[in-house]
Amino acid sequence: MRFHLFVPPPDAAGVLALLHEHLDLPPGAITTAQRDEAEWRDTWKRYFTTRRIGRIAIVPSWEATAHQAQPGEVTLHLDPGRAFGTGGHASTRLCLRFIDRVSRSGSAVVDRLPRRAGEVLDVGCGCGVLAIAALRCGGYSRAVAIDIDPEAVEVTQENAERNGVTAQVSAEITPLGMVPGRFPLVLANITGPTIHNLAEALAAHVAPGGSLVLAGILSAEAAAIVDRFASLGLAPTSPDGELAAEEHEDEWAAL
Repeated sequence: MRFHLFVPPPDAAGVLALLHEHLDLPPGAITTAQRDEAEWRDTWKRYFTTRRIGRIAIVPSWEATAHQAQPGEVTLHLDPGRAFGTGGHASTRLCLRFIDRVSRSGSAVVDRLPRRAGEVLDVGCGCGVLAIAALRCGGYSRAVAIDIDPEAVEVTQENAERNGVTAQVSAEITPLGMVPGRFPLVLANITGPTIHNLAEALAAHVAPGGSLVLAGILSAEAAAIVDRFASLGLAPTSPDGELAAEEHEDEWAAL
């Protein structure tokens, strides 16, 4: 087993002393090397290339110039960074697939609801990818994105500007219970226990005939989450009317 520790150069001697003091290691077990800051900043870019989830493509800035959009593609310009949600995690991909399906089939719902009903609510917005995807996929006029992390709100605002939807995105630190109104699409890619705790507030924000997309749920938690929302009057229906709209990838589920 090998461990890599990254520390500022002024702290290196002190860290080495602590390791030698507290670990019984053979000679030569600890090696040190210096890394150039530019190398550290840029090396990770090799591991993040354009990601495609259905018709949605997530394109990092260093590939934007060379990117060739496919017919019908919804292109999102996002860089991995300080907040969660650039398509590297299964829960984000599952959510994006559902957003695509809902946006393709949900226009009738949006059209027959009041003007406010063109809005999307993204709970735990992270980098804002889900809210921005819902706007770019069509059918929704505005997104309200909330998070408890101020940095996530800042990143969401940055990504909204990068994707030309700044005027359509309201990103803020507002508790879910204080968000007014109901929405034809509510998104929550957080964690199973948090979704369970917020179930009543989430259900209360779904407009009649609207859709609630939940992710960040372990597959083992899915049945209990379905039962929780069924007890609140929400039916597990897919956008095309079939029951049990549930998808899995690896150990994760989206509902």
